[in-house]
Amino acid sequence: MELDAPVSPSQTLHLALVLDALAAQAALLDARGVISQVNQAWRQQGAGALPGPGADAAALCNSMGPGGVLGSGVVAGMRRVLAGQSPNFRYEFERQMRGGQRWLEMTVSPLGRGGPQGALVLVTDITERKQAQETQWRDRQLLNNIVENIPTAVHVKSVADGCRVMLWNKAAEGMYGLPRAEAIGRNVHDLWPAESAHRMHAADMALLEQGGEQTFADRPAQTRDRGEIRVHMRKVALRDSSGKVSHLLVVADDITEQLARQEELREREQRFRSLTEMASDWYWQQDAQMRFTFFSGGDADDLAGPPGERQGALGKARWELPDLQPARGTWQAHKDDMAARRPFRNFEYVRNRPGMEPVYLSVNGEPVFDAQGAFTGYRGTARNITPAKLAEQEILRLKAQLGT
Repeated sequence: MELDAPVSPSQTLHLALVLDALAAQAALLDARGVISQVNQAWRQQGAGALPGPGADAAALCNSMGPGGVLGSGVVAGMRRVLAGQSPNFRYEFERQMRGGQRWLEMTVSPLGRGGPQGALVLVTDITERKQAQETQWRDRQLLNNIVENIPTAVHVKSVADGCRVMLWNKAAEGMYGLPRAEAIGRNVHDLWPAESAHRMHAADMALLEQGGEQTFADRPAQTRDRGEIRVHMRKVALRDSSGKVSHLLVVADDITEQLARQEELREREQRFRSLTEMASDWYWQQDAQMRFTFFSGGDADDLAGPPGERQGALGKARWELPDLQPARGTWQAHKDDMAARRPFRNFEYVRNRPGMEPVYLSVNGEPVFDAQGAFTGYRGTARNITPAKLAEQEILRLKAQLGT
């Protein structure tokens, strides 16, 4: 139907029915930009007082927008559509309406064939869409803030762009020594030496093929300022709504210092064990339940029995060892000291093994507490004092014989 051709009453009725079927407020402009017809939603003025047929584009714009005026830029946009200089015009604005502030969208589309013969103006309430967009924006901002400020290095690669970096957080800058501006838009071959880049690329391709994730408990990683470091890394294939892998997420923590501390601790423990193995005294440890956890040094057979028995002694309290008894007093007195977390000095034991001479031991111990002050057990030393005890017993025997 040509808008500049005579319109029959039936055509006018048909057009009115079509316009009234639209949920949006709709108005027809003729080639001059004058309103020729409006729909029921427009007449109900759900968007506020709107001009009717006979009003021009300027009057229409003056009735809308903040302060009631959309401005000359909107009028010019409508004029360009009417003149055939623009395929359409779209403009979003806020307006106070019944029920509060609402977001509206005006679209102006040309009408007619073989050149513009007018335009269709639609005014749609897009408040819910704007609110959803605002919620999505806030969620993205929150996620971006979290990713940016967590201490773990995070970067994301876009599969469609040849696994080029599209996200590089602050922790990644610090760990790899690589500014974000240099990382974004580049792939591993752009960023790292060939050998490292080939290894990284191969892992990326394997992840793309298999999907899922890759976890590396201890993996070498290249840096700009510190050379090679060791990292704990996890890589995850992220999929789009169609199920296709679209991005690779890489999270990593620098464990170089942690591994160095662990190695130092192992070396210190080894040195300690070597020293205690060579010592003439024994060193022992017990947990919070007074069970032996460690023996070393001296002739450990005297303290905990031969190797077979010694393994059996681990995990037991000393009063659970059948051949070991206090040389003086009772186990209860010793238990009371330990229950009170008191240190003890020169507590004497005697080890009586069938068919063998007694072995006398002098034991020192002190309670151990962790950094929070919680009791974790006892540790101490033991010394074989059998020769001194036998000499003491011989002196007592001679004195008894001499009657002194």
